[in-house]
Amino acid sequence: MEEQKRKENADQAKPEGLLYHYTGQKGLEGILGSKSIWATHVRYLNDESEFVHGWEKAWNSILEKIRNREFPDKDPSFKKSFEKVFGTFRREVMKDPRRGAYYVACFTDDNASDPQNLGFDGDRLSQWRAYSKSGYGFSLGFDADTLKDAFTASGNVVQWFRRCEYSESAQDAQIEALADRHIDNFLSSWDTCFSTMRDPSLSPAQNARNYTPHLMEPLMNMYADFVEFGMFMKHYGFREENEWRATFIAEDQAMCSFRESTLGLTPFLPIGIDLSRSPSPLKKIVVGPSPHKDEWVTTAQLMLAKCSVAGIEVVPSKIPYRNW
Repeated sequence: MEEQKRKENADQAKPEGLLYHYTGQKGLEGILGSKSIWATHVRYLNDESEFVHGWEKAWNSILEKIRNREFPDKDPSFKKSFEKVFGTFRREVMKDPRRGAYYVACFTDDNASDPQNLGFDGDRLSQWRAYSKSGYGFSLGFDADTLKDAFTASGNVVQWFRRCEYSESAQDAQIEALADRHIDNFLSSWDTCFSTMRDPSLSPAQNARNYTPHLMEPLMNMYADFVEFGMFMKHYGFREENEWRATFIAEDQAMCSFRESTLGLTPFLPIGIDLSRSPSPLKKIVVGPSPHKDEWVTTAQLMLAKCSVAGIEVVPSKIPYRNW
């Protein structure tokens, strides 16, 4: 119940201001020209432990709880069988090529990073250092509600859209709640199989085949929760980003494309977004520190006009940062 309430609160939470997507020159051209956001494969983000760390912690918690738990009403061999079911499921899931079909569009909540109200919405030095290479950086400010609606209207299914969790204690508490709930759910299904579904006229192997669909349901529900958890767990060292994520699943791997990045060819999923709809999800563009900020403001305005996107505020950065 508490875990469900947490998920509902996370889904309903909203940033106080715009969510910003920092990008370079090619990123701006791609977003405006194709009217799409590029959601990056979850294994190619800037945290090298992305997704895997949370995934492993959740599985290890499950297995540890099974080993330490007593089952006084079960056969002595039950614990070993129970652990084997979860271990086998884990190995099979790891072999599944669809396990890597998760893509993430990243945004920063600059308002949350500005507790002293210094006014750097879309104009944050740490982000320019990462994205304003040689003076060609931009931040695009989106309204969260309108953005999610625009994703949905374009036919893209947003699996989850929420803030990342950086606190290790909060992450551990979520893992504990998930592990306890899914162990209890599986035990309930197991008991149902052996108390009401077992057919004495069938062999143990035949009964086991009949149980499989019933036992797979709680396992798949657990898998979905672990995936969701892993997508939003980030290392504490990245907390300054105050990142929000929209996550997507590529049902067909042929849907992905590839782009150059510091990690080499990086898979991404083009997520269509109608920027010219009313109201537009795009509200503001900030031109990063550059020797030609005024010219780039004009360029961005011309690009918006060419794409029939009107009413967007375009301003230059106020930070006197120089990296060219």
